[in-house]
Amino acid sequence: MFNVDLTADTFELRYPTGTWPAARLHAAADQLTPLARLEHSPVEGPTQTLRLRAPTLTLNGAVNQFFCYLNEYPYHDPDLTATFRDDPQPLVSCIVLLPFNDVFVHNVLLPSIIHNSQGHAIEIILVQAGVGVNAKRLGHLRRVDSEFGCIAKGYNAGVRAARGKYVALFHDDCLLDDPRWIDTCLAGLRGEVRAVAAEADTYGPLRYGKAVPLFLERAFYLELGGYDEFYYVGVEDIDLACACRARGARMDTVAVRAFHLRGMGSSLIVHPQPRQLKLLFGFQVLPRAVIRRIHEDCMQALVAVPFIRALEAEYYLRLCQKYEAILATDGLDVAARVQFFQRRLYPYLLTPYGTYARNRPALLAAYQGLMNLPELSQCIEY
Repeated sequence: MFNVDLTADTFELRYPTGTWPAARLHAAADQLTPLARLEHSPVEGPTQTLRLRAPTLTLNGAVNQFFCYLNEYPYHDPDLTATFRDDPQPLVSCIVLLPFNDVFVHNVLLPSIIHNSQGHAIEIILVQAGVGVNAKRLGHLRRVDSEFGCIAKGYNAGVRAARGKYVALFHDDCLLDDPRWIDTCLAGLRGEVRAVAAEADTYGPLRYGKAVPLFLERAFYLELGGYDEFYYVGVEDIDLACACRARGARMDTVAVRAFHLRGMGSSLIVHPQPRQLKLLFGFQVLPRAVIRRIHEDCMQALVAVPFIRALEAEYYLRLCQKYEAILATDGLDVAARVQFFQRRLYPYLLTPYGTYARNRPALLAAYQGLMNLPELSQCIEY
C-alpha cells in the first residue's frame, strides 16, 4: 500500500517495491530543481521508502513535478492557482465541483485550466459541496456553497453564479493538457450540436458527455433546466443528454486532450483512509492503473450497500419515465430496463431504503454514514 507522511519540508512515501523501474526513478530525480533532494531506500522486502526534501515554499511543486515525470502526467506549476485572478468580463466560466478532493484541484486541475487557457478571458468558480477544503489555499477564488455531495445542485449553483457566455463544467478528478481546448470546444458548437465534451459515456445507444469538461452556452444550460436535482449522485448526466435531445439538439465529443483519472471522488467517500488518498491524488503519486484498481474496489463496496442499489433503481426508473420516447428512438428496450429496475427495487419497497430518493435528509445521513467523515473534514496543510 502507498502511504504518505508530509511535513513542511519533507515528503515521505512508502510504496510497493517494483512500482517504478529504478532507472525511471533516477531519471525523475534528474528533473528536480537544485533546491530539491531525493533520498531513496534500498530494496528491502515488499516496500520501499523515498523522501523528497525541499524548502517549504518549493516542496509542493517539486513533489508534483517528480511524480508527473514518473507517471507520465502533464505538469503545470501549482503556484499558478495562487496567482490566478478572474477576468472581469469572462467569455468562459470554468465551474469546478469540489466535494472533497481539494489538494488535487489546487495542485493539478486548476493549474491545468489556467495554463491552457492563456489568451482567453476566463473565470473559475469553485462549488463547495463537501468538507475539508483548505480555505487558505483557495480563498482568493470565487466560491459557491451547495448541498453536501449533490452533483446536480452543485453544477446548477455554479452556472447560476457564472458570468461567461459559455460554461465549462469540470469534475474534480480530471486535468487539461491542451492549449487550444477553448477554441476546439467553440468550433464544435455548430448546428444541432449544442454541447461538447472531451469524453463521452453511453447508456445503451445514447451517448452523453462527461464533465471533463462539458462545454456549452450558459443560456442553453439554463434553458434545459440544468441537471435534474432529483438525482443526488449519478444519472444526472444521462438525463441532461436526454433533455438536450428533447429540444432537437445533441451532445458531441471534441478532440480536446484531457486526462480523466476516474473515480477519485467515489473512492474518497468509502475508503477508510481518505486523508491518505487526498495526498496521493493531490501530488499525482499514483499511476493510472493503481487509481483504477482503487476505484474498482471502492465501487464494489458502494454497490453492495442496500440503499445505493435501491437509489440506483429509483433513478433509472425516473429516467425511463421522463424520456421513454427519446430512449426508445435511440433503440433502447425501455420496457425491459423498467422491468429490470422494478425487480431491483422490489426488495426495498417496504424498507427505509425505498424512501431515500424522496427523503433527502435521510439520504444525506446515509451517505455520510458511509464515510470516514471526521478524517475527511480535516483540512490538509500542503
